[in-house]
Amino acid sequence: MLGVLVLPLFFLVALPAVYLGALHQPAPHDMRVAVIGSGTPAGNLATGLAAQVGDSFEVETLGTVEQARSALRHLEIRAAYDPATATVYVASAGSAAGANAAEQLFTKVAAQTDKTLTIEDVVPLPASDRIGVSLIFLGLAAVVAGFLTATVLNVAVPGLSIRRELGYLAGAAVAAAVIPMFTAYCVYGVFDSAILGTGALLAAICFVTGVFHAGGIRLIGPAMVMVTVFFTVILGVPASGAAVPRDMLPDFFDWLNPLLSTPAALDGLRRVLYFDGTGIGRNVVTLAMWALIGFGLLALSTLKSPKPEGAPGPFAGLTDDSETPLDPAAAKLKQRRVTAGVLVMPLFFVIVLPLSFIGALHSPTPYHLKVAVIGSGEPATTMIKAIEARAGDGLDVSRVDTVAEAQRKLKNLDLRGAYDPATGDLYLASAGGTQASATVTSVFTTVAQASKATVTTHDVAPLSAHDPLGTSLLYVGIGAILAGFTTGIVVSIAVPGLGTAGKLATLVVMSAVAAGVETLYGWVAFDAFDGQAGPAALMLFGLALVSGLLTIGGIRVIGPAMVLVSILVLILLGVPASGLVVPLDLTPPFYGIVHNVLPTASGLDGLRRIVYFDGHGIGGDVLTMALWALGGLGLLVLGHWRHDKGSDDAMHDAELLEDTAAAATAAAAAG
Repeated sequence: MLGVLVLPLFFLVALPAVYLGALHQPAPHDMRVAVIGSGTPAGNLATGLAAQVGDSFEVETLGTVEQARSALRHLEIRAAYDPATATVYVASAGSAAGANAAEQLFTKVAAQTDKTLTIEDVVPLPASDRIGVSLIFLGLAAVVAGFLTATVLNVAVPGLSIRRELGYLAGAAVAAAVIPMFTAYCVYGVFDSAILGTGALLAAICFVTGVFHAGGIRLIGPAMVMVTVFFTVILGVPASGAAVPRDMLPDFFDWLNPLLSTPAALDGLRRVLYFDGTGIGRNVVTLAMWALIGFGLLALSTLKSPKPEGAPGPFAGLTDDSETPLDPAAAKLKQRRVTAGVLVMPLFFVIVLPLSFIGALHSPTPYHLKVAVIGSGEPATTMIKAIEARAGDGLDVSRVDTVAEAQRKLKNLDLRGAYDPATGDLYLASAGGTQASATVTSVFTTVAQASKATVTTHDVAPLSAHDPLGTSLLYVGIGAILAGFTTGIVVSIAVPGLGTAGKLATLVVMSAVAAGVETLYGWVAFDAFDGQAGPAALMLFGLALVSGLLTIGGIRVIGPAMVLVSILVLILLGVPASGLVVPLDLTPPFYGIVHNVLPTASGLDGLRRIVYFDGHGIGGDVLTMALWALGGLGLLVLGHWRHDKGSDDAMHDAELLEDTAAAATAAAAAG
């Protein structure tokens, strides 16, 4: 019992700690920029600028604009400033956040000389991938496919030869290349070039991850699950620089970047997709090194002493061998059926993960984003009509009578912005979503310029200085969700003799532990809770509890196959539909519809309302979570009643256990 609870404890401690440490407060450090020009003026400007920025930027000089363009295309610098023309050259495809940081630096430089800065994007992001994160979910799908394939094969088919396992991993690599690419290239139209290079990289990262994980499992057993997840996902994703550039991360993650396989894969994808493969050699070498490590682990595993006849394997208890056929042909047929059954899990992730996340995030576009004009009479009406004519379905424009009413609606998240044409004041709530606030600011700045007015912005619900991206709540919330989810799995599958009361008691205790740990992160360690630690802790407890109740109750009724349902509801749909990653009124309408239905989407939204909006409008979120909790309890009671009545219990169906129990455990680790 204590042993299996290591898994949820691992997730609730490690994942939010690493992600918050890496991403909660990004700032430039040693970011390379350049001043264009030769001679004394350019040198003096670069020297003076370097003295002002300290360790934040490394400032150099480049002789010509063409040299600057070449350096940007090779990802050697983030930006280059030409003082002769007040033009800053960037490559936003290398990192939108990095380009923005460099632009802000040179905007101040241009302002000191009373010049208006001109931005030229040498390698821009396409309109179909506006924030440049689609490649993350292509790469993650491949990583998870390799990890899950190796896990489920070693759990469900422990006697599989290394040669056959490598064959299955090669097949998984092909699927991990073709299926996510179909989603990105054909379903959403995010990319339209570099098909061969992208496919080769996706297949490579799937195979490399699978070989490394398979070798480790054969050598040290189930503990390898946490080792692989730690290096490939928990450390690998933030260290990749795919979400936040490496020169805006703490030094530790910048140091890790060239060493780990996931950063090599994601950086390689960026270079292939946007930079014609420039500089990809280092990424290929890193992946090759991890492949060699994996093959080395496989070789070492063959030197282990064989287990005595009848000794339990490392995953004993997760599968039921009591009905293994004695006939060799029948045993081989059963092995093939079991293998095909458990491979559904990596296939599920390869299909659904990019489909859900790329669909939500690849091209944030306003869709019925609610804004208001403050005032009455003809001026307000005229402005509303003009905005509606220009915006179409992008904006829903209404009128409010007073500033107080506008502020109230902003704090309830009923509005994204409100503009007073009489004073030029723009009111918004950046804690509701930085992308939505940027859209509102852009719209009303354009409106004000048409009437030659100056906009003054008032943020009625600003983000904390310790959480400038507004993502800290997402990471602590996911930590709580995974804690409840994995606790539900391990008490249902790995401890089958535990009674219903024991499962509930364990879940309550682990939910309290999760709430306590995540609250310490959000309140003490990273100061993101802004004086709302108590209510936030209750919401985190609710997130963990609901996630666990749904998983335990569903497993009790339909068996470990419920894990697929829980992953879909709690993570793959619940997280993008929460609005914490991208505001819902910038995503396709589907995500806004399911937001009010899914428990984790409501819970994460409720966490934001508690911390930044004093709990305004939280009633609907609490009601949704309560209904799902009751549903989970109902499933648990139903399963308990069926068991007492002597009905078939999904948890004791030998065939179902053999086909899906291993996949359930692997899914918990991959979540």
